[in-house]
Amino acid sequence: MFFNWETARGTPAEFSSPSFFQKMIQDESEFVSGELEGEVLWLLESGEKTVIRCRGDASFGQVMVYLPVSFQDCVLRPGDRVHFTGSFFLFEDADNPGVFDVREYYANLGYYLAMSADSAEVLSESRDFVRKTAFEITKGLSRSIDTFAEESDRGTFKGILLGNTRDTDESLKEDSMLLGLSYLISSSGFFVSLIGMTVYRLLRNKTGKESIAIILSLSLAALYTLICGFSASSVRALLILFVRVFASKMGRVFDLLSAAAFALILMLLERPTLLNLPAVQFYLAVIIGSGVIAPSVQGFLFYKKRYFTVFLYAVSMQISLLPMAVLSRYGYSLYTLPSGFILSSVRIFLWVLVLLGGGSGAVAGGFSQIPKFFFGAGHYVLEGEKGLITLLSKLPGAFILTGKPDTWRLIVYGAVVFGMILVYRLLFRMQKKRSEENEYKITNRDYLFSGAALAMTLVFGMFFLHAEPVQKGGAEITALSVGQGDCFLVRTDSGESLLIDCGSSTEKAILEETVLPALRYFGIKKVDAVVLSHADNDHISGILSLFSKTGSSGSGALLTDTLKTSALQPSAGSVFKDTVFLLSGNEAAQEAFLEAGLLTDEDSINVESDSAGSPAVLFVNAGEELSLSETTSLLVLSPDDFPYSDDNDLSLTFLLRFGGHSALFTGDISASTEEKLVQNGIGHADYLKVSHHGSKYASSEDFLAAVSPEIAVISVGKRNSYGHPHRETLARLKDCGAALFSTSESGAVTVRFYANGKVKIETGKR
Repeated sequence: MFFNWETARGTPAEFSSPSFFQKMIQDESEFVSGELEGEVLWLLESGEKTVIRCRGDASFGQVMVYLPVSFQDCVLRPGDRVHFTGSFFLFEDADNPGVFDVREYYANLGYYLAMSADSAEVLSESRDFVRKTAFEITKGLSRSIDTFAEESDRGTFKGILLGNTRDTDESLKEDSMLLGLSYLISSSGFFVSLIGMTVYRLLRNKTGKESIAIILSLSLAALYTLICGFSASSVRALLILFVRVFASKMGRVFDLLSAAAFALILMLLERPTLLNLPAVQFYLAVIIGSGVIAPSVQGFLFYKKRYFTVFLYAVSMQISLLPMAVLSRYGYSLYTLPSGFILSSVRIFLWVLVLLGGGSGAVAGGFSQIPKFFFGAGHYVLEGEKGLITLLSKLPGAFILTGKPDTWRLIVYGAVVFGMILVYRLLFRMQKKRSEENEYKITNRDYLFSGAALAMTLVFGMFFLHAEPVQKGGAEITALSVGQGDCFLVRTDSGESLLIDCGSSTEKAILEETVLPALRYFGIKKVDAVVLSHADNDHISGILSLFSKTGSSGSGALLTDTLKTSALQPSAGSVFKDTVFLLSGNEAAQEAFLEAGLLTDEDSINVESDSAGSPAVLFVNAGEELSLSETTSLLVLSPDDFPYSDDNDLSLTFLLRFGGHSALFTGDISASTEEKLVQNGIGHADYLKVSHHGSKYASSEDFLAAVSPEIAVISVGKRNSYGHPHRETLARLKDCGAALFSTSESGAVTVRFYANGKVKIETGKR
């Protein structure tokens, strides 16, 4: 979605007036050459780039600068004032459902612009001794990891020790996300607390001078916060540590939840948009679970039973974390809490090994075997951690797909939880009054009642917080934004899902980066049918990526046993296993699929049922109608056996009927095929997939008059080399009275049809 420069807190006032930055958003400019002068806040090396957090003057605000690592003309340090030249660009926004919104993420952190720099000049060096010292320590530790640790471990070790998760092992990231253990990837906040409290207790016990212990512990914790790049989690931990040590100094009882809430409030006062970050939302959920829900139940029970307390806090945390999990991951894991307890202990041991390895390597240089010993031990611990996470991710219930629930479901769930808290508060008052009068004792029945109420609330949420199903007699059609190509996702009222084409000539990996996230967003575990209109690459490239290269010709083979798998859930393999592939029965169309590599040979293409590990490939012809459910059917309109001079006219054209509505999918047919369809008596369709990305050689006046669509959607890439959609086509579509949308302008377009005739339209860009 587009980011609103004027309403975001921290946006410079100059952005509220016309500027070339606003023009970048309005014109969707990719790059604008320019210069930036500002202060370096922090920097780190990631791959071939140096990532620099820079604070410019009032005209720029905070800017993320990317400078090639190979650029060695100057040495940059935090606090330096630097002049950069290069190209400004906007962070990528999410225009498809389920895709991570990079622009919104950085905007919440206060970064509205990025710059690809090609030169840098230091105007004045930093005089901040503390920041310079922290940076030199960071460089030394990073250099030590690069020198002595195994190459496969370096990125993960830097994430553990320095908070730099950019180069962390991707499979570890994915599996950790699956189990809800993303916080383990960078535990900088936890280790800030660990360092501070260890030093504080050690000095206080050894010297007996609490003031010295407070100063040194806070100083070391603050230094480590700087080393970790002043991340939100490390700052939060530093604030909690501050409260903790001064509570001890003042002789006050320290309450972790109160301190955590205090730290969160201070951070939100500084930047309220941090509340939009999933990590902060999870942190807030932890406070609610352990600081509100669990104490409410425990208050009713008056005193603790150890075995019940563990159950109480575990279920309370799951109740509060559940909505955050389904909002951020579109699913939840049954093993988040138990695996988190185990792996947190492992991560402490691993952090100590990496710290000792990095520290000894930075001090001793390349002549010592000591850092190799520590990093070697860390390697085996890390492999054990990866193995455990991988094992957990394969267990039943490791990830239960829900899709994104509607807002009303979240409100109802919140009301149920709030109601449960109120009931326990009321029961607490009643029990307290009875205990004062009659010395009322808590019985096992009370524990049973409390445990059952908690468990029922959690189970209710697990079953209730799911993506909204399609209403009876309706359907949902989503045109995914895949650049110059076609990819449509259809959900029916009986739960079936269809993928209509899946390809792009401008975007790579659309299956992994666009289709799979959308499936997770909608809660689709398996695609029931894939309809391929024709063999052009911009319609089938995503499907081709599913299959391995086989045979002497190197062509792709349509075989499910060669489906690629992915650590993400649902994986590509699970989504398309036992899927029916619908292709045109036209002989010329089949030959085109053979040449494209989608089908193997004439002996294996006519498979119409799942057998011998092969998917069902159903060839359909004009005039045939397939029943998809009680209310949904697919009527094939073309091509027939008539010879076609243009391969685009081989496109499988069909009418999708559901309830009282219909949607017409046209592939890339031209006006000549449209004329035949009109002659054959094609009638009205509520929804039209505009042919050939809005080409002027299609969507003729007679055709549009016959179809008279209410909604027309063009799947097309921005600034494509073909000039699609053509002005003539847009004018004809406007004249026919259709509500017109294009993926290049609106992002993904989702149209929901209801049985009562109501239609709801949502776009990826708002």
